[in-house]
Amino acid sequence: MKSIRNRLVAASILFAAVGCAPEHRGNTFTEPPPPPAPAVLTTLGVSIPTATLLVGQTATATATGLDQRGAAIATGAVVWTTAAPAVATVDGNGLVMGVALGQTQVIATASGKTAQAAVSVTPIPVATVTVAPLTTTLLVGANQQLTATTKDAANNVLTGRVVTWASSNASKATVDATGLVTAVAAGTAIITATSETKSGAGQIIVNIPAPVCNSTTALQLAVGGIHALTTAEKASLCLGGGASASEYALIPFNSTNVAASTIPVQVTGTNTAAIQPGSLMSIRQNRTSLLLPNKKALTKSFEVSFRERERRDLASVFRSSRVPRMAASRNIGPSFITGVPVNPVVGSTVQINANISGNTCTDPQQVHSAVVVAVLTNTIVLSDVQSPVGGYTNQEMTDFGTAFDTLGYALDIANFGAPTDVDADGRITILFTPGVNVLPAPPGVVVGGLFASRDLVPVAQCVASNEGEMFYMPVPDPNSTLNGNYTDKTVVARGNLGILVHEFQHLINAGRRLYVNNATSFEEVWLNEGLSHIAEELLYYRISGNSPGANIDLPFIQSTPAQLAAANAYMIDNAVFGDIITNSRDWAVAQFTDDAGLGVAANYTHPSWNFRSLIQGLASPYPLLTRALTTAPVSVTLNGGGAAYLRFSVAANLSATIAATSSGQAVPTAVDFILVRTQ
Repeated sequence: MKSIRNRLVAASILFAAVGCAPEHRGNTFTEPPPPPAPAVLTTLGVSIPTATLLVGQTATATATGLDQRGAAIATGAVVWTTAAPAVATVDGNGLVMGVALGQTQVIATASGKTAQAAVSVTPIPVATVTVAPLTTTLLVGANQQLTATTKDAANNVLTGRVVTWASSNASKATVDATGLVTAVAAGTAIITATSETKSGAGQIIVNIPAPVCNSTTALQLAVGGIHALTTAEKASLCLGGGASASEYALIPFNSTNVAASTIPVQVTGTNTAAIQPGSLMSIRQNRTSLLLPNKKALTKSFEVSFRERERRDLASVFRSSRVPRMAASRNIGPSFITGVPVNPVVGSTVQINANISGNTCTDPQQVHSAVVVAVLTNTIVLSDVQSPVGGYTNQEMTDFGTAFDTLGYALDIANFGAPTDVDADGRITILFTPGVNVLPAPPGVVVGGLFASRDLVPVAQCVASNEGEMFYMPVPDPNSTLNGNYTDKTVVARGNLGILVHEFQHLINAGRRLYVNNATSFEEVWLNEGLSHIAEELLYYRISGNSPGANIDLPFIQSTPAQLAAANAYMIDNAVFGDIITNSRDWAVAQFTDDAGLGVAANYTHPSWNFRSLIQGLASPYPLLTRALTTAPVSVTLNGGGAAYLRFSVAANLSATIAATSSGQAVPTAVDFILVRTQ
């Protein structure tokens, strides 16, 4: 027994030693805690990247799980559904797609747990709105149904969108909630359709119903009758209806006083036809019968650009304080380039700036020596010593100066006023110089001569000035040492007197605007050129012995060599037909009616010249152009002061309607229409 008890004690000691025995505290023993329970899915959650989807747009929903201790845990297999599949669907991977406008719940189920997230589906936004038709013309009282098409950014048509309609001018046209337009009064309205802040628009043009056009209401003119259309007649003119066929010329005229302004006009005719063969001729040139079939062109086109350039170059002279008057008694000292004595000695030499290219005021001076060839009553003639050999003789240059001195000087003064005398020598200087020859010009073209306004300005304000009244004339260059434009002395000399008279007007005009009239700029180029051409015409009358108002025609001009020579030398360059900007509507009408045998009033004629005869002998690049007004509308663009010429016929016992518009609207009041019955 003792042996057994000893073994039990030993075992107890051993058990306590290895820590397997219950804790012993006094006489109490404590059991160890049980192991933790396994984690299980307790809470399920659902999230979607966006709570709002467009129809057709997708987003992937995600399910997450938490265990009983709040720690993340795998959800295991998830079953996805939506509360309203008609609004949004979801596949087995949680991919949600918007189907239709509305709201629903995306539901996830896993391990018996359920969670959901809300999603809203909105429509694809409108990107554009298009109204059809874009432009509609209605008569007062008529209706037009407009439609609006809404599209997304990919240009797909969107249906079922709310559209609101509005009119920009309800006094002209109204529109209801469905897009139905009602024409109210003549004019224009813009109809706008708006959907989801995007808008589109269409234009409504409302016209007054045309009055009934028949023989009772039609305008009937006698042959040669001229009628200015009223505002109502511009929109709709009824004419014809007589027992015999009739023919007409319709002349729209832009009375705007700014030549650069333009007005588009479209004219439509109903029951109009082309004029009959043999009717009153259209004014078109016949190039087989020229006044000068072999004439080499003497162009003044360079002068137009020269005048425009010097207006720019010398603008500062007018912008600065007023140019001081140069007293007639002023003594020109030798420091000035044109220090020419009042009575220079023939054969003496003076120095003068011959450069008239580039900037006419600031370009460097090119001082040439010039010999005094002649001193006349009103003129000094100089010859540039750098002139090519074989040119004018001293006698020829003296003759040119004498012709101007006796025939042109007093003529221009009588009609355009007295010139200035800034150099106090009482004369006009004519310099024959190659400085003109070297001016840029097309091959074969002669620059006939120039006056430079800079020469009337003090050197202190314009370093290139010669400070005196003078002209620059080209010289013959028979050996083409400068260029090939001036080889023929006869061609270079032709019309010298006319050019001097032309340029003298420019000189008088510039001087008076600088020192007499207190103008703010030099003359407008087109008007300045027109006045100089008038000066040439006045010279023609003096040389030919003819008088204004004689209605000169081609046979008369060709009747004698003297008459033909006078016309070729002094008049042919002044006869311009057709596209001319003028300030006279009657003048534009006279371009067509003059010498047409219509018996029109005197204000619709050119009493001095028979244009219909003369144009057959002129190589004018601008013959009067007429257009046929038949079944197709005729469109023209009228410059300020410009006209167009439309011709048509109306059959016997038939009435025709003429209507005019401008860019789809009523013709501006600045456009006049003159109707002439020609047959």
